[in-house]
Amino acid sequence: KQGLNATRVYIIKNYPLRNEGLNYINNLPPKHKIRFAYIGKELTRYTGYHRDIRDSWKVLKKYLKMYRNNVELIVIGDDKLVSRGNIQSTGFIKHVDMYRYLSEVHYGILALKPTVVHKYASLLRTYVFAIIGVIPVISYPLTV
Repeated sequence: KQGLNATRVYIIKNYPLRNEGLNYINNLPPKHKIRFAYIGKELTRYTGYHRDIRDSWKVLKKYLKMYRNNVELIVIGDDKLVSRGNIQSTGFIKHVDMYRYLSEVHYGILALKPTVVHKYASLLRTYVFAIIGVIPVISYPLTV
């Protein structure tokens, strides 16, 4: 309530359940490549200051180009992004289907600029990555 000027605040548990990814928990990412995953549509369009990942995307594109034979990026949820080279786009898929792709990556990118919301809520994607065994990479400090 503090800082948001809200009179009625309801807390809703909105985190993934451990059993959502159980079908894929034994999948392993390839040893000969490093795979990153990003969940969202912000790579092809700017959706607002709270999802501004433009700086992180510039760095990641350079990294993908420099190490194109050894690094891959899987983007989940961006129906406008076209797969090519070492970037694979799944388009928009069901939440439970994400785990099949996430089970085959090493790192999950959490590249969102901090906002006042981070004082009161955590990023759901952190838990999505954690229950399947993906290491989250955070590009900005989440302090506000």
